[in-house]
Amino acid sequence: MSQLDENAREWEIWRWIDYDEFKNIEKLAEGGFGSIWKVKWTDMPEKLFGFYKSNQVALKKLKKSQQINSEFLEELMVNFHCRDNKGFIHRDLHPGNFMITEVHDGSNFIRLEDLGLCRPVNEILLSGNFGVLPFIAPEVIVKSQ
Repeated sequence: MSQLDENAREWEIWRWIDYDEFKNIEKLAEGGFGSIWKVKWTDMPEKLFGFYKSNQVALKKLKKSQQINSEFLEELMVNFHCRDNKGFIHRDLHPGNFMITEVHDGSNFIRLEDLGLCRPVNEILLSGNFGVLPFIAPEVIVKSQ
């Protein structure tokens, strides 16, 4: 979804936000394409704030953003297509890739993050095992040796 899509719900939109609209910037993690930060968005749209009851958002700072390659663009497209995760396999599930969000009515929902290894179910896996070593079952490691 984009800001120009009239059918997009406010909380589904990926948008460009000027860096000077962020405060209380705190680094959370480092990944292959960049780092993840927790920030307060000072000029958040009222509808969006009304849904989340918070202006705290996740910010991804890209490494070498001038040299973005097709691998990064593929991850970005998977993020768009994988909103409900139907027909896709994540292939890197561990506690660090879950984001729990509280919304306006006090309920929580879980969002999967880091979809870099996410692929369509029907795609043939050509290159073995995926994931973070502490979260890979021992039998998977033994079988692949």
